[in-house]
Amino acid sequence: MKKRKGLTVLIFVIIIMFFTNCAQEESKEKWLNKHLRKMEEISDIGESEKSFEEAKEKMKNNLAMKVVNFINTYLSHLQIPPDDKISLLIRDELKEHSFMLIDGLKELIEFRGKYFDKKNHKFYVLGVIPTERVKTFLTSAFSKLYNPDIIFQKLTEKYPEIYKAKINVSSQYANKIVSILKKNGLAVDNFQWFVEINGEATKIDESSLASFAGLLYTVKTQYVISIKDKNGRLIGQIRSSIGKGVSNSKTEAFNKALADVIININEIEQYIPLIKENITQHIKDIITQKLTMPPSNLGNIERMIQKEEYLSAEAALEKSSIVSKEFPQSLVLYLKLQGIKEKNKLLSNPNENNAKGIPTRLILVILILLLLLLFIIWIIKIYNLFVKQKMDAKEKYSNIDVLLQRRYDLIPNYVKAVEKYLGHENKTLKEVTEARNWAAGAREKGDLKEMGEAEKKLSDLLGKLFALVVVENYPNLKADQHTLKLQEQLKEVEDKIAAAREDYNFAVKKYNTAIQVFPNIIVANILKFKPLDFFIIEEPEAKKAPPI
Repeated sequence: MKKRKGLTVLIFVIIIMFFTNCAQEESKEKWLNKHLRKMEEISDIGESEKSFEEAKEKMKNNLAMKVVNFINTYLSHLQIPPDDKISLLIRDELKEHSFMLIDGLKELIEFRGKYFDKKNHKFYVLGVIPTERVKTFLTSAFSKLYNPDIIFQKLTEKYPEIYKAKINVSSQYANKIVSILKKNGLAVDNFQWFVEINGEATKIDESSLASFAGLLYTVKTQYVISIKDKNGRLIGQIRSSIGKGVSNSKTEAFNKALADVIININEIEQYIPLIKENITQHIKDIITQKLTMPPSNLGNIERMIQKEEYLSAEAALEKSSIVSKEFPQSLVLYLKLQGIKEKNKLLSNPNENNAKGIPTRLILVILILLLLLLFIIWIIKIYNLFVKQKMDAKEKYSNIDVLLQRRYDLIPNYVKAVEKYLGHENKTLKEVTEARNWAAGAREKGDLKEMGEAEKKLSDLLGKLFALVVVENYPNLKADQHTLKLQEQLKEVEDKIAAAREDYNFAVKKYNTAIQVFPNIIVANILKFKPLDFFIIEEPEAKKAPPI
């Protein structure tokens, strides 16, 4: 019983500690809710065991670095094709430049409040960077990088082979042309190119003359090398001398004429500046076109964020064009998205920031759950105890019931046996029969109080009847073995009923005590276990000690 009381007290103490701790944490949550009121903010909490000033400095460094890390994470996740050299260059430049933004980002920080944790003696300072201020700052900081001339200059520095030409000339001239191009800083690429160099043999004149061997064909040809840009505009041409070929076959005459031409491949060098200038202008046009492209789907992404469709918004942002001058808008939306996540993280668990180990609240929750489990096990054990004791009492009562039935069966036989000898005592015999019927009726109803009264009266009358048989001088009755045997059986049943009743009352006492002591009484009331009645029979008059 002492153990149960101790367990109950422990449960109440733990519950009080739990709700006290919850109240403290709710206070911190309220503090965060009070200050994190805007969605367009990136937040961080500085923590210190010394002072608010130290916590403030830590917060500034952490928050500025957090924004830079968000920027680099977003840049790394952008979906850029590996052959898009312009986008790859801008991404690398932005990454490199982002670490120079830390000091500027610190200037954007707004302080929203401070909090002192008395329990752990820690100082907290909350700071935020509004994303709209970040947008203005990043647009200004990245503006120099979005200059077509600067991008082209860095592109040529990083990818010197950017001047690419496609060659489609006769094999006898190809090697010479490739050598000239490479010497002048141009690369040959038949897949990604900006200038195309094509060679073509042109028939200038054709005539025929009859001879002994048949017709003779005279063909005059010229080989022309044309240099054209990506749009097919002519940059320059190199023409060979006119070659002449004679043969009785047109094809053979043409080939002879082509072999007869003379072309100065070195003339291509005079067009190298034009080729480079053309490629330069073409790439700059591409850069300018990309820079002026409007941002795509930013409105849809805004709506996704408002609807809390964060995964879809993040996936859409990763498809943004980094070359567009409006790219900082996409970057700001990504920062806004991360700010929301950070805010939710802080509000869902204020102790998580720079926390070590398992939070006190979690430990208390685990303890509460363990104690609740023990309490449930205890209730089940108490319930089983109640059921067992109640069933034991019912079993004891069933023994009484069997003996009572035996007694009720013997009484009519005994009355009938002595009736012929005690005819003048008809009143006593009648009273015994009536008392027997009353007791049997009370037994049928299950009313133990009435059964006790009826059994007392029946026992008194049987004692009186037994006394008449013993005291009065009835030789024939005393010689009647059947009657004497019935009387002995009745006395034996009487003794057994008394013993069984004593066992039953003891079982009832155990059960009633179990359900009425604290804290068992709480379980008993909830589960509706009611006390059982005792089976009390006062001592018959014949068995009471005479007064002195």
